Amino acid sequence: MILMKLAKQSFMSYTLNYDYVRVIVMNTEVFDELLLNISNRVKAANYFSLKSSNTEFIKLCNDIGRLVYDNLKDEKDAEMIMDDVCRELQNKYPGVDGFKTSNVVLMKEFYLEYLNNESLSQLTAGLSWDHNLILIQSCINLDEREFYMRMAKNFNWSCDQLNAQIENDTYGKSQGDLSFSDIPVLQENKHKWITEDAYLKEFVGLGAEMLDDKKQIIEKIISKLVNPLQAYSLMGKDYQMADGSLNYDIDLLLYHRGLNAIVLFEIKREEFKPEFAGTMQFYLNLINSKSRLHEEKPTIGIIICIVDQKIQVSYVLKSSTEPIGVSTYSVTAELTGTYLDKLPSRSDLEKIIQ
Repeated sequence: MILMKLAKQSFMSYTLNYDYVRVIVMNTEVFDELLLNISNRVKAANYFSLKSSNTEFIKLCNDIGRLVYDNLKDEKDAEMIMDDVCRELQNKYPGVDGFKTSNVVLMKEFYLEYLNNESLSQLTAGLSWDHNLILIQSCINLDEREFYMRMAKNFNWSCDQLNAQIENDTYGKSQGDLSFSDIPVLQENKHKWITEDAYLKEFVGLGAEMLDDKKQIIEKIISKLVNPLQAYSLMGKDYQMADGSLNYDIDLLLYHRGLNAIVLFEIKREEFKPEFAGTMQFYLNLINSKSRLHEEKPTIGIIICIVDQKIQVSYVLKSSTEPIGVSTYSVTAELTGTYLDKLPSRSDLEKIIQ
């Protein structure tokens, strides 16, 4: 048995290694400081991630309000249409209270409230959805509203604290002075509201569900295409490629033995956009320059766009090779020639995914 009197700044750990005990004396001050610094960094990253998500969520609320207003302003059955749309959204995203009719109506009011006020509209993104609703409902005077917007953001007021300051008429007492000395600085509640906002949690959770859904689609493609009876072998999923100091994440890389080529899949949960083809061509040339062997054919790209159970497939295929060795690509929705019986068609992918 080994006994050792340790100083306050150290502790002893034992590592058993067969027939002897190795004693390690570590500096606990360094240990505690490192653990604290890493923990603080994790908290900071989590906060900034939530802050960014909140900004996107407020933009989403504004955009939904704009879409509702633009599409229904001239419709006689606007209320019925909106009820039906909200019902379908709740079916599509179960458990998301933000898509209830009452809340979508508030989104439309939110959009109209700041339609012609860009300066105030920019301030809304720094506050939660509930903060913004309180301000619209309680502060008709726009100067007063701007005051509370800035104060809530600067002093980290929760919704309860914002309500209390409005009821206390802090704006009137301070005469709109943002440096008013009697306003409490609530450091102990710093950033607390952003971690407890129910609508933001739903929005972040929805993003996580969409990521999980994407992973499931990738797994379905792998399970159907990568097997001893097929011509594909798996090179990587969530595959990371580096280009200088930048890293790019590629959804799925397979190798096709019959075509002697790498096949790159990208999954999108939205309608096809022209920039998707540009990004795909960049990825393909990156793979060609860094991963493709000399005897292999240029890499093939397949973009799968899924919206409301409808699948759109775009094939990005080599059209020519420039003298410098960089392949140029064309985008097509139909397979022809060599690729016809070797790559999965849209109907093949529909069966695999659905």
